Amino acid sequence: MICISPTCRLALFLPALCLAVSVMAQDGQTASVLTAKQGISSAGEAAHCFNTPDRRRSQEPTTQRIKITVTDVEFRGDNPLPDTIQAQLVRDIQQLNLTIALSEADSGWLFEVVNPIREAMRSLGYFKALVTATPYLVLAASQERRYVVSVEIESGPQYRLGELQVSGATVFPGEQLRDQFLLHRGELFDVTKIRQGMESIGRLYGSEGYIDVTPEPDTTVDEENGIIDLLIKVDEGGQYHVRMVETHGLDPKTERLLKSRFEPGQVFDSLAFRRFFDEQKAALPRGVSLNDAIQVRRDVRDASVDLSVDLRPCPTS
Repeated sequence: MICISPTCRLALFLPALCLAVSVMAQDGQTASVLTAKQGISSAGEAAHCFNTPDRRRSQEPTTQRIKITVTDVEFRGDNPLPDTIQAQLVRDIQQLNLTIALSEADSGWLFEVVNPIREAMRSLGYFKALVTATPYLVLAASQERRYVVSVEIESGPQYRLGELQVSGATVFPGEQLRDQFLLHRGELFDVTKIRQGMESIGRLYGSEGYIDVTPEPDTTVDEENGIIDLLIKVDEGGQYHVRMVETHGLDPKTERLLKSRFEPGQVFDSLAFRRFFDEQKAALPRGVSLNDAIQVRRDVRDASVDLSVDLRPCPTS
C-alpha cells in the first residue's frame, strides 16, 4: 500500500520533469542552470560524441527487469472525480510503461499510479487530497506481473484561490508575472495551472538571460472559508551572457546560423536556444540525442555561458 499526502513546499507544485541540454559549472561539477520550469535540466558530464538511443541501450549493462501491467483500477468509496475522469485515469494507468528490477521493492511502481489520480484531485481544488493505492497480484510470470489496483481517496476540503501576489521581482512588473497564471481569484485552486504559471515565469526570465530564476510558491490556507492565498517569491539570480559557441559535426549553414543568433557578449536567451534546435531538427543527424550533443557551461563568477554542440558519433567498438 502507498499513501501520498500533500505538502505546501515547492515540490508539491513542481514534480521532476525535463529534458533538453546538459549544464556544467566552470569547475566541472554538475550545476543546475536552467530549472525544470524552463525545460532544461542538469546532467552529468557529457561525452564528446553522441550515440543514437538504440546504440546507447546496446552499450549499457543490462539489468533484468520485470514488466508491471495494471489490468484495472477500482475506485472504492465516494470521491468527487466525475465518471469520465475516472474512466480516463483508468485508461491512462493501464497504458503506463512500468518495470521494476528484481532488486526493487515489488510496490515501488505504485507512485506512477497514484500520481495522476492525485493530480486530478488537485486540479479540482482538493489541495490536501490523500490517495491510497493497494495492489492485488492477479498474475505472476517470469517476465511480467499483473495487478488490479484498489484506490481510496480522502478528498478533504475543496479550496479556491484567494490573493495571488508576486514578490522579489525587479526585471519584470509584478502584473506581468501575475498574468502568467491562468487562474483568478475565486476559481478552484488548481495546482496544475499554478505549476504551468511558474514554468511560464521561468521561460520568461530565461528569454532575458536569467537562467537561475526560481519562483517559489508560499501558501496561506484559510480553512474556515476554504481559501488559499498564494505568494510567488521570485529569486531572479543574475543575467547571463554568451561567452563562446563551439560546434562539431554541424553542417556549415546551420553552424553559421547558430553563431549568428548567439554571438559572444549578447544576453543568453535560453528560450531561443531551445527553439533553435526545434526549428533545425531536419539539419541534425537522424536519431541524435540532444541530451548528449548539447552542453551549456556556465561561469557563475562572470555570469557567462559557453555553448557547445557536438554531433560527432561515438566509436562503435
